[in-house]
Amino acid sequence: MPFGFYFRRTFVSFGDAGYNLAMPKILSILRHRQIFLLWFGRLLSAFGDRFFDISVVWLSVQIVGSEAGFILAAGSISSFLAGLIGGVLADRWDRQKLMISIDIVRATSILTLPLAAFLDEITLIHLAIAAAIEGALGSLFDPALQASLPQLLEDEQELQAGNALIDVTMRISQIFAPGLAGFLIAMIPVQHLFTIDAATFIISGLSLFAIGRKFNWRPEPSAETAIGTQGVLAEIQGAFELVRQHRPMFWGILTYIPFNIAWAGSMMVGLALLADGPLDAGAQGYGLLFTAYGIGSVLGNIVVGSMTIKRRVLMLFAGQVVFGVGIILVGLSQSFWMAAVATFLAALGTPMADLMMLFMIQSDFPASQVGKVISFRFTISNIGYSAGLLLAAYLFQWLAIRPGLMFLGILILMTGLVGLIRFRSNVDQNPIRSA
Repeated sequence: MPFGFYFRRTFVSFGDAGYNLAMPKILSILRHRQIFLLWFGRLLSAFGDRFFDISVVWLSVQIVGSEAGFILAAGSISSFLAGLIGGVLADRWDRQKLMISIDIVRATSILTLPLAAFLDEITLIHLAIAAAIEGALGSLFDPALQASLPQLLEDEQELQAGNALIDVTMRISQIFAPGLAGFLIAMIPVQHLFTIDAATFIISGLSLFAIGRKFNWRPEPSAETAIGTQGVLAEIQGAFELVRQHRPMFWGILTYIPFNIAWAGSMMVGLALLADGPLDAGAQGYGLLFTAYGIGSVLGNIVVGSMTIKRRVLMLFAGQVVFGVGIILVGLSQSFWMAAVATFLAALGTPMADLMMLFMIQSDFPASQVGKVISFRFTISNIGYSAGLLLAAYLFQWLAIRPGLMFLGILILMTGLVGLIRFRSNVDQNPIRSA
């Protein structure tokens, strides 16, 4: 039996609700007014986020040189610390009001930077505080956003496409925002990228406000809801117990530790070492490899988001297998273009895994728990990502560049294969939601 036929039968359907070459599902859902407004705000703020990162790095380099990375670390640490709290807020408060409030605070915080630059008083501490605030608020915003999508898109296939649309928007900004920022810096002072970023958050808040109040923005309080620190901790523990009862979800979230170790080690460190060393492609080559990854991930989101997935759990682990194979091929690449094709292939696996995970959270758990489960996944991912960055230096010293990349690829390949074998007979259900 041809593999393509088996893949379609097992994982996907190409019927009327399936993939449409003329109009991918993630584009067709923009006909919904609420989704267009949400997407438009996220598109602008995604570009604004990239402008913020570029501006912080540039100004920090001007002040402290090579130690500028510590400023970005402030944002990463605050993002990690705020992760689980963001889920609690998303499951307790009105999500529309929460997101609008966060956008307002973001815009206000960021506007202090161009003002300080105008007064010639911008400092490293100011940049670090702004980065920390931005990182923390992002961790509060994202769970509320993703927990709101099931209320804005009740059809399951459209919900899957909505997740893909939001994700592909973020990835598009990663591809095109750096070039656009360079173009703008040639015309305006770099600090005014902060001004543009603040304006995107204002527009995002207005877009959220324009969606209106006809949707159910506030989840029903769960029985475990309580006030104070103990109440927050009890909610987090309760969400963890729900995840633990959902065996495929629990295993899938745990695999995000090796997955993100492999992703951070290979994409953030390994590709740079490969481009600078064996491939002799330099910084430009590293950028082009990342562009190949970005294009692959965008294409993967469009395709996966437009499919009707029959076996979501298996698709999740199949995505890990595809990513692992791609990274192994990167390590085996003897030329730049071979590495670019392999990076593109690896990127196709990430939406297969990420979109299935997010959709399972939104569809399998009660609305009052979705935000916390999303935050739990986010926290686990951060642990893996941070560990990958810390371990990468030792790994590539021990195994050299190509063997190190192959080791990371094999790590996630084996993780995905174990998941496929363990849950090969799993039939997608909603065990927690229906409980």
